[in-house]
Amino acid sequence: MIANSGRIFVLRRASEERVSALLEFHKKHAGEYLFPRNLAQFQKLVEDKCLYEVIEKSADTEEPVGICYIAQEATRDEFGGVFVRDDVRNLGVGRVLGCCAISNHYFFSPPPILIAHVHEMNEAPRRLLTVHLGFIQNGEETLPTEDAPLSMARNKAGDVVGHVFEFKRETLAQFADWIEQFTGTFEGKNSIVSALKIDLDIMSDRDKWVQLLRQVAADLQR
Repeated sequence: MIANSGRIFVLRRASEERVSALLEFHKKHAGEYLFPRNLAQFQKLVEDKCLYEVIEKSADTEEPVGICYIAQEATRDEFGGVFVRDDVRNLGVGRVLGCCAISNHYFFSPPPILIAHVHEMNEAPRRLLTVHLGFIQNGEETLPTEDAPLSMARNKAGDVVGHVFEFKRETLAQFADWIEQFTGTFEGKNSIVSALKIDLDIMSDRDKWVQLLRQVAADLQR
């Protein structure tokens, strides 16, 4: 039986006006596993149009419930900073946030490689990455001592180690299918359905973007 959560969400790129609020959201939930970002880094992500958020709308409020970014680097880009508030985690917010952010990014700025880092002690995001978002684990990296934030958990050797996951680019075709079939709701655990508005360029002329996204996926597989 399908149940309705009665909740309404909006997925969008973050604007300059939202930087401070989202930085506070990030700091509040970063904990010992997420790499802490600062104001200048968040401003750069917004400037590059690479910071995404999901908000929950009610009659007179907007509350952030999910966030992620795609940081552009010289030889690869990183899908990171992913956090979804505990009370919406089983609704599927992380899945649609990742699907839409990655799709939007690949259409406009396809990177040669897209990776994600997961702290070696952090189990929470692994299912999201591997089952729902098309990443595979293919290595690990140790932060140089001088770059390792004091807030992050260390192993017995005193190191901050991240497992590296790489995005399987053929997954873009599956994302295109989901975007094409999207009807204003999304389904989470136990068939609970919630309302969603996707305020991204890829939804402005959906048929066109879906076909082009499939072409991007096909081109990247050659």
